[in-house]
Amino acid sequence: MKYPTIRAREDLELLEPFLPHDARELLGDDFGRLDELRLLLEQPFCALFSGEEEYREYPLTITGAHMSLMLSVTEEAGGFRDDNRMGVEGTGHRISRIRQRGHTIGYTIRVGRYFDGIGLPLVPYLCEEPSMLIVGEAGSGKTTLLRGILRLIVTDPRLRKYRWRTVPVDTSGEMCGAGRIVHAALRGVVNMPVDAKSEQAKVILEATTNQNPRIIGVDEINKLAEAEEVADAMKYGARLIGSTHGRDLRLVHANKNLAPLFSPEPVFRWATLVRSRGVVEVYDMREALPVLGAGGQPTGKLLEV
Repeated sequence: MKYPTIRAREDLELLEPFLPHDARELLGDDFGRLDELRLLLEQPFCALFSGEEEYREYPLTITGAHMSLMLSVTEEAGGFRDDNRMGVEGTGHRISRIRQRGHTIGYTIRVGRYFDGIGLPLVPYLCEEPSMLIVGEAGSGKTTLLRGILRLIVTDPRLRKYRWRTVPVDTSGEMCGAGRIVHAALRGVVNMPVDAKSEQAKVILEATTNQNPRIIGVDEINKLAEAEEVADAMKYGARLIGSTHGRDLRLVHANKNLAPLFSPEPVFRWATLVRSRGVVEVYDMREALPVLGAGGQPTGKLLEV
């Protein structure tokens, strides 16, 4: 990554207490490049690192003892929400668990990093209209880019007028950091934590009506109620900077749960499709929407971000 990280070492240190000691030892000096971990019952311990596409397998089989240790430390840290996710206090890291009949049979840990300057080529678009939907597949870097845009809002002189009027609705703590205090990279936004995924639409409404936002940030919009509340926010003068899962813009447009984001008018001026790490395609919705309505695939502008 060409952009410097913000407090990366300190954030990783906060993750270490959640890892079994033998697993942490196997990671060694590569720990600083960690992107994701998988601890699956009776399967090899696996890790994915920055710049690599394939998981590394280690000579360690995850046992019931590892599961018990993880259960203990996650419960002590506050436990999981209704979507089986939890954040690591003070960081953008996410721990997800896999359950079967009331028993935990696996954990996936994703490392969340904050980069200073990522998304900078998108600033001219946001200056023209601060509304953007980031589209991409799982693991493509949507949330990293969303964090970068929020960082630019609080630091870039061209966008600083939206500082303190940008309200992220943060379900997993992956935008602003888990816990009561906003991550140091995003001081200057008004964070609205969500205690349960089922309450996200309700908190979007509270953000809109109580906080007088100019921009609402929402990561992983995927339910009809969430899309409806985002669309209603436009009536109060707010705009969306958020993300959703999708392989391309045409498939997202066809998703009935997301219909309120597009009709009767799109709630975002720009759509940004993450093509690969560091490469996006930006669409002007004034041009893209008629093409999508006709069943076509619009063409955008490729940028390195």
